[in-house]
Amino acid sequence: MIQRTPLWSILSFLALVTLTRSVTACPFCSPSESDIVTEFARAKAVVRVEKVESGKFKIVEVLRGKAQQGKVVLAGEGRDFAPLKEPTLVLATESNPSQPYWSSRVKRLSGEEYRFVRRALAVDAEQKLDLAARNLLSSSKVISEASYNLLAPAPLKAVQKRIGLVGRENLVSALSDPAVPGVKKALYTVMLLDSLGAQDLAWVEKLLFKPPLNPYAVHLPPLMVAYAEIGGPDAVKKMETAFLAPEASTSATFAATTGFTYIGSNSLASPTRQAARQALYRELSYPERGYFVIAPLAEWRDFEPADRVEALAEIHTNKPRVIRNVIRYFRGFDRPEAKAALARLEKKFPVLVEQTRKPFPESKNSKLR
Repeated sequence: MIQRTPLWSILSFLALVTLTRSVTACPFCSPSESDIVTEFARAKAVVRVEKVESGKFKIVEVLRGKAQQGKVVLAGEGRDFAPLKEPTLVLATESNPSQPYWSSRVKRLSGEEYRFVRRALAVDAEQKLDLAARNLLSSSKVISEASYNLLAPAPLKAVQKRIGLVGRENLVSALSDPAVPGVKKALYTVMLLDSLGAQDLAWVEKLLFKPPLNPYAVHLPPLMVAYAEIGGPDAVKKMETAFLAPEASTSATFAATTGFTYIGSNSLASPTRQAARQALYRELSYPERGYFVIAPLAEWRDFEPADRVEALAEIHTNKPRVIRNVIRYFRGFDRPEAKAALARLEKKFPVLVEQTRKPFPESKNSKLR
């Protein structure tokens, strides 16, 4: 089932994309805190155990924290969804490990998973990123999820320089695998960006257009960035035709608008940045979609489409949020034309103009490499 992005989240996401003063982590990734390494990092103690009887476990090795080896503790066993012949049992607690009952349920790990977790708990931050990169494409969900959640929030440069530990061709292959979730493909694409060249145009183009990538795909924006960096303004125009068609709905253009916003802020080539901005200018011609690009245009301090921005306030007179964004757009310019536009808006929307004093903050171009 395709998940549509709620419209209420679009403006805040676009603002996040352009407000990033320097790209410090994967801008298209969504790391969680539900993986085993993150869970164990929060724990006061993590141990390997052996089962004594139902609900009772003997501590045989301490992996983290202070716990008494040989002690028998109480813990829930949970359900074994993937039975293993000889699982390694690992237990953690977020409470005092000297207490008889431990807060977490026992986890059953394969030998490979146990070695990964044991290593992750023992090494420093840099070594942990190395470990995550080596295991990013693991067939074990436990390992791959933990590796993703370690790399996704890490500094972008630190992630990209570890591409050799994953394997460039392995990442390209994973991007073509329909079984790989889009959120992971977003990270894989970002990892590849620093190494892309003309030789990569064909496979990136195939992923985008043959067949056309679902407009709701999570990894559409980073693939758009990749294609724009390789193909320049011509690539931007082709993506606009494919993903910002006049008949497309607002929700169906959200991911593409995000991609163009990022390209317009961060592309390494000025003509490519300008081509992406021109695509967003044209979005202003579609009232139901156009007001979502006001924020990035304002943050770029781009006055070229000012007339079309002001016109959106006339179209959306019953939508205070849109009018406030139009006002904030003009608040960001110290020029007579902007002051005149504010004066016109004040006559029609005096309360909103009085209440909306803060402009959109100005963004600066940041680089992906």
